Amino acid sequence: MRNIHGTTHGTGVVFITGIPGHRVNGVGMEDIHCTTPGGDNGCKPDAPLAEKENAYPEPYTIFGPLPAYGFVLRHIENCSIVNSSVACDKPDFRHAAVCTDVRNVAFENLVLKNPADHPPKELFVERGPDSDVRWGRAGPDRQKSD
Repeated sequence: MRNIHGTTHGTGVVFITGIPGHRVNGVGMEDIHCTTPGGDNGCKPDAPLAEKENAYPEPYTIFGPLPAYGFVLRHIENCSIVNSSVACDKPDFRHAAVCTDVRNVAFENLVLKNPADHPPKELFVERGPDSDVRWGRAGPDRQKSD
């Protein structure tokens, strides 16, 4: 996917998931620029999402608030997110990205704009013993570098 600019009215921006034992493979995103309402403070960002394979594909209604305001990736391999941005209209205290059970996932030049005075302790979270995420150069306001 390339050159996408959009606004979401939901609780998160990008949610890509496979199912346990069956990863989504080969996702590439470049120049993806999204704005989200933010302000989703009722979420418990460290609580794991239940596996609800039979309830797909409506993640925002079956899971409720997602643990990240930007990217929730799980059961994925070979994924890159390049030259992209996520902006929140209101302060949001969730993580920017949560990656669970992923292999070879790379973020490069990701810009995050969140007016939260007290952002979450960790902007980026990896879960799972074999998770493999690379955080490349990030732009201003909030960033994570190698």
